[in-house]
Amino acid sequence: MASDAGTRSYRIVSASQIVSLEASEEAPAGLESSSEPWGQPLPAINNDKLAVRLDATIREAERQAEKIGVGVSVEAQLLFNALSKTYVE
Repeated sequence: MASDAGTRSYRIVSASQIVSLEASEEAPAGLESSSEPWGQPLPAINNDKLAVRLDATIREAERQAEKIGVGVSVEAQLLFNALSKTYVE
């Protein structure tokens, strides 16, 4: 999927989680004769940037998981979540 900056982002999905797949529109004319899928080569993936992004995502998920209270009510957790947004670490 493309972002506003013209870069691409990838999301890996387990094939066992896909229930159905359908095309949202017809392929543009002329793509059938192209040697590349979708008429253009896929961009190279920078593995170093990918590793950095993965590490940052894991750290953020761990940080968020630490904020989940044990044995607290839903309301208390929501209040804590709202208050924690005002605290700069």
